[in-house]
Amino acid sequence: MMLKTAFCGCCSLRTGSIVLGVLWLLTDGGQVIAYSTDLADETTGHHMGSFIGLCISLLHLLGNVLLLLGADKSKARWVKYAVMNHFVSLVLAAISVVALSVFYNSAILFLAGLIVLAIAGYCWLVIYSFYWQLIEVAMTETQAQLETSALTKPPAEFGTNQGDEEKSLAY
Repeated sequence: MMLKTAFCGCCSLRTGSIVLGVLWLLTDGGQVIAYSTDLADETTGHHMGSFIGLCISLLHLLGNVLLLLGADKSKARWVKYAVMNHFVSLVLAAISVVALSVFYNSAILFLAGLIVLAIAGYCWLVIYSFYWQLIEVAMTETQAQLETSALTKPPAEFGTNQGDEEKSLAY
């Protein structure tokens, strides 16, 4: 399933990806600050969890920067990293929702998690569709360039055969 527009048809996939990239950039920046502050605080005893959270937030931050740059420059290979990054996060979030719902035996937690996963899944679908839109545009441009170059240049073997015939006639 691919989207043609983002946010209920009111903006393009490019604009939707940029909006999501900025929002995610802000949240990941806040997480980096929070985890860094927690690591600097020597009274807390959970430095390993904060360190892991900091590393994950930095990876997301990198993915969102690449998403924004890829959207600005229309580079599919940069957007691909964000697509993969957010897909892994979506899968891990789904596993976490199920595990926490079972652990706490809570249907409310499960339903709230499903709502959050549905929103996150739609956001991922926006950037995934934008990625494929960039791929299709690149393929179309490449095809047009190939057709144009095939029309303007003679085949290589045509020039070679003609030159060989002229050489044999000259001798």
